[in-house]
Amino acid sequence: MEASIGEVLVSILVQFEIGEFDYMEGRQPQRDPINLSELPLIEKASEWGIKVKTVPRICKCHSHYDRNLNEIHLVSTDAKSFLHGLAHAAIERLSGTITHTKPQLQEIMAELAAAALYQIATEKPDKGLSNSYSFILLNAVALKKTPLEACLEAFAETEEIIETILS
Repeated sequence: MEASIGEVLVSILVQFEIGEFDYMEGRQPQRDPINLSELPLIEKASEWGIKVKTVPRICKCHSHYDRNLNEIHLVSTDAKSFLHGLAHAAIERLSGTITHTKPQLQEIMAELAAAALYQIATEKPDKGLSNSYSFILLNAVALKKTPLEACLEAFAETEEIIETILS
């Protein structure tokens, strides 16, 4: 039986809360580079008229959604970076219904959605979940919240973002 979007999100939050990550202490998980055409859900970007391209590293981020150009810029072609950018595109499409407009909450929604989408689309555990947690922690601290509080606040809208991408 396939897990629902909500079940996948709850599973991720439980892993965040208990600190159960699939990586060796002190080492960052490796992100497997893949071709752009092999990215999960790449057809959704095409359907939405979004160009996806690789760019040289000009900031600390692994990806960037440029809403003015309607492009996802990837520093590396790993799936989670692409899914994070696609989640930002979905947030933009849902701008009339998304109530969490603070940049930090939108980053949390995009990262949480990317982590869930990765697991849903690839049907395998996310070995980079500790990176997602670190990114969410950074943004949650800026909001003076715990990662769990911030994720729960954005839970329903993150679910809506994922549903929009998967529809």
